[in-house]
Formats: sequence, C-alpha cells, structure tokens
Amino acid sequence: MTDKILNPILPLPPQEYDPDYMNKLVSVLTIYMRQNMEPGYIRGSTAALTQLSGNGGGLRVGDIFDDDGTLKIVRTSIDGTIDTFTGTTVGTGAVGEVTVAIS
Repeated sequence: MTDKILNPILPLPPQEYDPDYMNKLVSVLTIYMRQNMEPGYIRGSTAALTQLSGNGGGLRVGDIFDDDGTLKIVRTSIDGTIDTFTGTTVGTGAVGEVTVAIS
C-alpha cells in the first residue's frame, strides 16, 4: 500500500486553440476531481477540526461530531440503526489498591 497520491500533471497549453489539448485537459481535471472525492487513507501530524456538530443528529454514517469534548463517530449499529461510537471502551473493576500522588 502506498500513502502518496500522485497528482496528475496538467498539459502545457498550445499557442492557439487545440481540441486535442482541451480533451487532455478535461481528462486530467476529471482524474484530479475523482481522486479528491475518493474516500481513502489520510495521514498527517496535526489536524484542526473546527465547527463540528455537537451531536450526531442528521449526520451520515462515518461523520464525526464533538459530544462535550469527546470526539465521536456516527456508525451503523448491529441492528442496522444509526449509532455513535467513541472509539474507546471504558470499564471499571477492582484488583487491589492504587495510590496516585500529584506534586
């Protein structure tokens, strides 16, 4: 798997109108637009997600929202209805004693 997307190179324009050039240009722009709209792998070192919805209402499966400081993803639940997923499972239990000291 590669994580690099190669952007198509635009053809150099001729001095005068050329139908072949226009066909090549439209073809390259079509490829670029398809790549831009295709869902796929995203990799980065930072992300700024601004103006996120405060709840999952009206969002599509796969959309994300901010639920009071917790990033959540809208997903399809087992029964086929829309559900939200926080990405972590939290549980409690007791197996002894832990002391936390903050200095």
